[in-house]
Amino acid sequence: MLAHDERRQDPRVMINKPVILRHAGRLLPATVLNVSRSGMRLTSSEKNFIRNTSVEVIFDLDSERRDLSLRGRIIRVEIPSGGDIGIQFSNAFSTSNQQLESYLDEHLPLKVA
Repeated sequence: MLAHDERRQDPRVMINKPVILRHAGRLLPATVLNVSRSGMRLTSSEKNFIRNTSVEVIFDLDSERRDLSLRGRIIRVEIPSGGDIGIQFSNAFSTSNQQLESYLDEHLPLKVA
C-alpha cells in the first residue's frame, strides 16, 4: 500500500482514483496513482504538461471525503510519456487538505518513536 523513496519527506499511499485536473484553463481527466501530505503523482492522456505551472486537482477520496479541491504546481513531468506528473500542494491549510490529512492518517502505518 505504501510507495517508498528515500528522497521523499512524506510517505505515500498508493491509490487509483479518477480526478479532474484544472490546468491552463482546461478540465482534464486523470488518475491519481499515489498521494502524500505534500503532493501526488498522476497520469493523464494529456501530454503537454509544463513544470512549474499551476494546477487544481478535484476528486473524491471516499464516500465521506468528496469534492476535494487541492491546488499546487507541477514539479515533475515524466519523459517521454509526458502524461505522468508530480504535483506539490500549495494550499496546506485548506479544508480539502485537512480531509486529505485525515485520510492519510487512517491509511499510513503508525510511527513508533
